[in-house]
Order: sequence, then structure tokens, then C-alpha cells
Amino acid sequence: MTTLTVPITSGTGASAITNTVTLDWSALDSSQIKTIPTANLATLTESILAEIPEDAMVGLSTTQIAALPNALIGKLSAGQLNALGTTQLAGLGTLQLAQLTANQIKALTPDQLAGLKVAYLSDAQVGALTPDQISQAAVNVVSSLSPDQFKVLDSKQLAALTLNQIKSLSASQVAQIDSTELKLLSE
Repeated sequence: MTTLTVPITSGTGASAITNTVTLDWSALDSSQIKTIPTANLATLTESILAEIPEDAMVGLSTTQIAALPNALIGKLSAGQLNALGTTQLAGLGTLQLAQLTANQIKALTPDQLAGLKVAYLSDAQVGALTPDQISQAAVNVVSSLSPDQFKVLDSKQLAALTLNQIKSLSASQVAQIDSTELKLLSE
């Protein structure tokens, strides 16, 4: 069990009172995690991150998410990552996004994908998207892939595209599809 002593200020101005509270990371809930200053989150270690309950992650603000050390993003458990909403995932910076592993990418829901800055995913991350994720993804998720990212999609991923997603493709994206793959889309 790892604890953290956090200053909590209530009130404003001359009537402000600061108390310290000791938090047990493994017992945090979503309302308590909201009170943790970003400076404390910026110094998290992998072992402390592993202690944070999945249901507490819901309470993190986008500012708090952005404060997490880049390297720790790849250490989020599938449950912790799945607890994050679209808005929270939108708070991930490009260096944080780069830390998401293939397994983490595969665990994301279509709604969560909509929160990511998909244009900043690496080729390996785009390649990790499952056909189910692609077929259920919002049209803007697919259309926001760069032509280079689109080139990474394999035949199973391309075959998963819906008609609306195909209609949203740019000429540059379509140019990345070879004739064999193009036949898959027309079937």
C-alpha cells in the first residue's frame, strides 16, 4: 500500500483553509482522484499506477491525464484504460499516445477511438486496430487517418469498412488501396 499526503484547500482568499489528507492509492475512488494535484500525478511511478482502481480512473480530468508521465500511459491496465472516457482520452498528448501498446489499442471501444487524436497514431498502432473496431468506428475516425496511415491497413481491416466510411475517404486515402484490396471494397 502506497500513500500520498495531498494539500486540499477549501474556500478562497483570506478565508481559505488548507488541510492535508493522506490518500491510499489502492483505495481511491473517482471523487478522491479528482483532488490530486497534477504535480503529484506527474511523479507517479509504475507501481503506484498499478494500485489505482479501475473505477477511480473515471474521475481524472483531461488536465490530470495530460500530467501523467508519458511512459506510464503504456502501463495502464486494460481495465484502467477502458474506464477512461472519450473526453479523457482526448487529453492524451502526442507523446502519451505514442506509448499506447498494440494490446491497449485493441482494447479500445469505438467510442474511445473517437476521443483519440487518430492522426497521431503510429503505423504499428493503426495496424493493431481490429476489423471490428474499424467497422464500428465513427466515420470521422476513419476519415482522419492520413494517407500513410491508411496504407498500413491490411485487407481484413479494409474489408471491415462500412459504406459510409468508404464514402468519407479522401482521394489520397483511396490512392493507397491496391487493385486487389479495391475489389474487396466493391464486394
